[in-house]
Amino acid sequence: MKSFPLRRVLASVVLLGVLGMGVAVWLLGSEYGRRHIAQAVRDGLTHNSEPGAGSF
Repeated sequence: MKSFPLRRVLASVVLLGVLGMGVAVWLLGSEYGRRHIAQAVRDGLTHNSEPGAGSF
């Protein structure tokens, strides 16, 4: 069985990284992406911020 050459593995990793970055930039630039990220940030900020007597 032949092993993968190091250059082929590195080229694949670089190609997948560039593709992933392209998808991330596209998603962040879309209206859906901005709404989804804003909702996730709001949920994260308010997740454990409800006032209560149990924390005192």
